[in-house]
Amino acid sequence: MKNSVKIIISLIAIAACYFVINDLFTSVAGGASIAFALAGYVRPCTAKSSGIRKLYLTEKANVTDFTLAGELFTAVTMDGAAVFYEYEFEQDTCSMKETVSFENSCKKVTHDIEVKLDQMTEDTRLEIEALADASHCGLIGFAIDMNGNQWTLGYSDELKKDRPLRMVTATGDTGKALTDASGETLAFQAIDTRKARKYTGTIPA
Repeated sequence: MKNSVKIIISLIAIAACYFVINDLFTSVAGGASIAFALAGYVRPCTAKSSGIRKLYLTEKANVTDFTLAGELFTAVTMDGAAVFYEYEFEQDTCSMKETVSFENSCKKVTHDIEVKLDQMTEDTRLEIEALADASHCGLIGFAIDMNGNQWTLGYSDELKKDRPLRMVTATGDTGKALTDASGETLAFQAIDTRKARKYTGTIPA
């Protein structure tokens, strides 16, 4: 009798676990991700700096996929010998912003990158034309912040390359006074459903 009761209790426990796990993963099968559980936030007592230190971009077609380990991208697979290209800029003239918004119970994350290229020259003109052409299909890149974090742009584990980064504006300005700053201010944007993931691997550049 006791063994029968134990077996029944075990079966009930297994069934309960099944329904909980099935409920969690049903949304994944339908294309959505498992919901994150709240864990609070502990403010780190460490030095921190603002701004972007380096920016790398490449055409979407040059990237095959990323390796995801836990919550981090650890490697990127390129198409053949393709690489990422670094875009140099004056210090304190590049920023990355992310805006999470909700509409009709749907989450949307807007990723914005703004960077300023020195002067208005033939080189900047040609590169902006190339970026504009590449933006038709899209771009993938990395923004490295002043704290050493490498943030992935234009690629997510959920939507892969379907929502890449694109250049949305490029504004050239010669300035007015002799000492005014001049150059090209470029704005890039990607819209998907996840905040940018940190990349811990080596950037092929």
